[in-house]
Amino acid sequence: MKLMTTFRGLDQADTLRATRAIERHVGRIERLLDRPVPLKAVVEGDGAEHRVWVSMMVDRNEIYAESRGHELALAVTTACERLRAQILKKRRRAAAVKLRATV
Repeated sequence: MKLMTTFRGLDQADTLRATRAIERHVGRIERLLDRPVPLKAVVEGDGAEHRVWVSMMVDRNEIYAESRGHELALAVTTACERLRAQILKKRRRAAAVKLRATV
């Protein structure tokens, strides 16, 4: 999976922490996909609060998740888990439609 990250307002240590946190979660997201797709992540920090946006294109649909938090690792984890939940929901819907079509 290709990872495209953008960092705004973070120092070098926070950038490294955010990159490692995103890379940890990429493996869990990648297993759910049929083929590799690029993952876009934007991490923004203004000192007190961190914001994370994660998006990807799956079957011609953009899936998007956002998270905010005082701790950078927690904000990254929450955004990635929200994205993962959306992918799972999409897969369940597709399986249900396929099952109904065969009945």
